[in-house]
Amino acid sequence: MNKYVRALLGATIVATLGGGGAMAADLMVNGPAAATAAPQSELRGTLEIGVLGEWANQPDDSFSGFAPGGFVTGSLWGGRDSFVWGIDGLLERNTFNTTEYEAPLYVGTLGLHLGIGDASQAVGAFAALAVASNRDEESSVGASAGVEANTTVGKWALVGQLGYAHIETDTSEPGDGFHGFFIHNGAVYSVSDDFAVMADAGIGYAPESFEDVGSDQPGVFATAGLKAAYRLPTEYNAYLTFGYEAGYYNAIEDEDVGFTHTIKVGLSLPFGANSTAANALNAHQTYTGPFRAGSWAATLD
Repeated sequence: MNKYVRALLGATIVATLGGGGAMAADLMVNGPAAATAAPQSELRGTLEIGVLGEWANQPDDSFSGFAPGGFVTGSLWGGRDSFVWGIDGLLERNTFNTTEYEAPLYVGTLGLHLGIGDASQAVGAFAALAVASNRDEESSVGASAGVEANTTVGKWALVGQLGYAHIETDTSEPGDGFHGFFIHNGAVYSVSDDFAVMADAGIGYAPESFEDVGSDQPGVFATAGLKAAYRLPTEYNAYLTFGYEAGYYNAIEDEDVGFTHTIKVGLSLPFGANSTAANALNAHQTYTGPFRAGSWAATLD
C-alpha cells in the first residue's frame, strides 16, 4: 500500500479512536459505578475489525478465484440542539495478485456527515474521500457527496443516500473509472438489544468513460448485503458480526462483467449512548460501491 492508503488508515484511526475516553467508560457494562453514572453523552460510535474471504469472477478474461483478507471500520457520532454530525472510516484489503487481470485489491474511505435531527431521525448531507486500487497497482483517489436521511419506526431503523462519485483508475490515460450517480439504502431490525440484523442494497450508473478514456461508454454496478450482530457473553460490550456482500459490475458497451461474493466475520465494539446490537452494525458507514466500481472499470478494460 502506498502513501495514500497509509494516510487514510491513519486518519481513520484518529477519527474513530478520538472517543477513546468515552469507549473506555462505555465498554464495561457491569462496572461498580454503573448505578451512579452520569447521564449518557450524545457521543457514540463503533470500532470493528475482522477477516474476510472474497470470490471474484471475470468471465471475459477467464478469471475466477478466491482470496482471504481483512478489514477495519469505525465511526464517531455526536450532536446537540437538533444538529448531528458523524465521521466514519473503512479500510479493506484482499490478497488477489493484481487489479488489472484478476480483481480489485483494496478500498478505503473517510466520510463526514452533517444533518438536522437526532440519532433516531435526521436529514442531511455527506461527503467522502476514498482510495482504491488501479490498473498500475497503485492508489487512485476519489470523492463522493450527496444527501442522506434516516428514521426509526418501532424496531426498524432505515437509512438512505443519494449521491455522485468520481474516481479515475487508469493513471496512464486518466478517465477510466466511475463518474456518476448512485443510490444506497439500508434497513436494520433490532430483534433485541443483544441481536440485530441489517440488509442493504445500492446501484450506480456512470454515463461515460467507464472503460475507455473520453468515450461515451457507460457502466453500471449493483451491490447487496446482509449482516448480523450478536452480543458476546462477556462483561464487555462486544458483538460478533457476520456478513455477506455481493457485487455486480458491468461495462455495458463491451459486455464485460465482474462478480464478487464476500463473507466477513468481525468483532464490533459500539460505545457511547445506546450501545446495542443495532449500533454495532454501523448502518451509516460510507458507501464503497462507486469506488469498487471504479477499480472494476480498470479490471474489465
